[in-house]
Amino acid sequence: MPVMLLLLSHLISRLGWVPTAAALVGCSPQYFLAHLLWRAISLPFPRRVYERGDEIMYGLYQSMVIFFFEAYSGVEFVFHGDPMPEHKENVIYMANHQCTVDWLLVDSLAIRQGMVGNIRYILKSSLKRIPLYGWYFKQHGCIYIKRKASEDEDTMKRSLLRFSANQTPMWIVVFPEGTRFNIERKDMIAKSQKYAADHNLVPLDNVLIPKTKAMEACFDALYDYADAVYDVTVAYTGQSDENQERGLPPSMPDLMNWKCREVHIHLQRIPMNEIPTDKEAQIQWIHQQFIKKDKLLKRFYSKESWHEFEDDDVICKRRLPYPKWHVIGSVCLFALSFIPFFATSRGRSVYFLTAMIGGIATVVLS
Repeated sequence: MPVMLLLLSHLISRLGWVPTAAALVGCSPQYFLAHLLWRAISLPFPRRVYERGDEIMYGLYQSMVIFFFEAYSGVEFVFHGDPMPEHKENVIYMANHQCTVDWLLVDSLAIRQGMVGNIRYILKSSLKRIPLYGWYFKQHGCIYIKRKASEDEDTMKRSLLRFSANQTPMWIVVFPEGTRFNIERKDMIAKSQKYAADHNLVPLDNVLIPKTKAMEACFDALYDYADAVYDVTVAYTGQSDENQERGLPPSMPDLMNWKCREVHIHLQRIPMNEIPTDKEAQIQWIHQQFIKKDKLLKRFYSKESWHEFEDDDVICKRRLPYPKWHVIGSVCLFALSFIPFFATSRGRSVYFLTAMIGGIATVVLS
């Protein structure tokens, strides 16, 4: 019996991610159909009516994501830096990027301000080919750009200006590094540091030199509409070894297999009126913020703590509650959404046809 229990425990520890993947991917066909239905119903009404319904649906889905990310995984979120306002704000969210988990952290912050349905991302164009989701993100208001954001600068600005023109509540999310920082990709880090040396910038060891075009476009289009920039720096426990060498961040399966116990989130809230209006000054400001990130991460991965600062900037360590009943309600709602599809053979046919045809169509149309 002890051997069987040991084997079962080992199996669970390896397959803990399966329920999460099954739930999040499994809900996509009915979410896709619900979105198409709402799109058709809202056609006679002003654009904002469609957006509001879409934000509610997106918020419900992302709340289910948060259930698995925070409750199921058991990961503890530790917040540092400036307190995040409880009232809703229009935000430009700027963060370092290490792994796919970074995307979920935006949900965890936004739900604590009641803005989880209002998140929009600036995404690399290759992601639009993700079946179902890639097409939907565009409908939700996310903006796809090529890796060289300068090629899409005008399109990006027009899309961003629509938020202010329509008075759309939003968190617009930018990862200025343009790709994930990987400590094992020495060539990528060396290329970033060479760029810094060639352009008289401070070389960085724990983040990549930021690409500034997307942030510049956000400043140009949203300067008078956004309330603040949330400059977020993320670190994961368990990355440093006994030699205080930084390792790889957790993957999504790692997180769901309980291999990461704490995620540390440092927030600096900068009001928009403190952001420079001159373009060159904006570029310098972005670089200065990433120098701060580099120092924060260096200190964290040497101690796995932001509690011990040598200067007067004492960071407060906080654990913030999230709306658990709202999150649990969204899980129940999506669980019930399977019933009409799987209760009958016709429902099952509709479900699988939607997944197959919808997936193919969204990739072709992207």
